[in-house]
Parts: sequence; structure tokens; C-alpha cells
Amino acid sequence: MLPRAAGAAGWFVAGSTITQNTSTVLFTNSDIMITNGQIAASGSPSIVVGGSWTVTNGSFTQGTSTVTFNGTTSGNIITTHGSPFYNAFFTGSGGSWTLQSSMTVTSTMTIASGALFNLNGSSLTVSSCTISGTLQLFGTEAVSSTPSFVTGSTVTYDAPSGAAPVLSTWT
Repeated sequence: MLPRAAGAAGWFVAGSTITQNTSTVLFTNSDIMITNGQIAASGSPSIVVGGSWTVTNGSFTQGTSTVTFNGTTSGNIITTHGSPFYNAFFTGSGGSWTLQSSMTVTSTMTIASGALFNLNGSSLTVSSCTISGTLQLFGTEAVSSTPSFVTGSTVTYDAPSGAAPVLSTWT
């Protein structure tokens, strides 16, 4: 892993494998980019990301890790390249994340109050999901679990006229 200089954009993993153990926390106020490299979570470590998560030609091995997106700005993206998360929490009030590819969360996903998660036409496979923030749909998404909506949560549907979302288990 090559840490960027202070004030630069987050962590960049290229051509190497980083094994993160249970007792460690990987933290950045900005982005994590994995390209031709790997972050391998061993056990239940924590990863805190203040910006975007981008995996291109690399991988993230989830273990039983928790990835917390705590950014407070808009314009963040999530590109998984097929690498699932175990737990994914979107907690940054005022922060927004837009999917660029399908996403799988094998355990728990939370969209906290003040956070916005935009499916952007991509599918979401999740075991358990709680939403007290905003979930944005465009009409072509497949969602594999019925989320629990907390009082005050929002679902925004911005599909073209006549388009219907494909919600595989929502009722």
C-alpha cells in the first residue's frame, strides 16, 4: 500500500496485497482505490473511508470486516469490481455515495440519517439493510432484501416516465 502525502487523496493500493488484521483500523478522510492490488481483511477489522471506494482490476477480501463511509460531502462513488462487503455503514451526515457497479453486502448495510445512497441503476444484494437516511432509485435496480425503514427515512424514485423498479423481494 502506498500512503499518499498529507492532504492528498486517500490510499492507493497497486500491485501489492495488504492483509488487515482484526485489531487494526484502516482510516482515510478521503478515498480508497485498489487497482491491480488487494486488501485482505483477516478477522473483523474496521475500515473507515471519508470518500469514494474504487476497485479496478484488484480485489477486496471482506472477511467479517466493517467498512464505514463517514464522508460529509457529495459526489462519492462506490465501484466494487465484484468484491463484496461484509458490513457496510454509510454514516456521514450530508455525505452521498453513488454506485458505479453492482454491490453485495453479505451481512449488514446501514444508511444513517443524513446520508444518501444512490443505486444509480445498479443492483444491490444485501442480507440485512436498515435505512434512516435516503435511498435513491432510478427504476432498473434489483434489490435482494427488504430494507427496514426507520421513521424519517426517505426513498427517492427518479425513474424515467413509465419505468418501474425491479425489486426482487420488496413488498
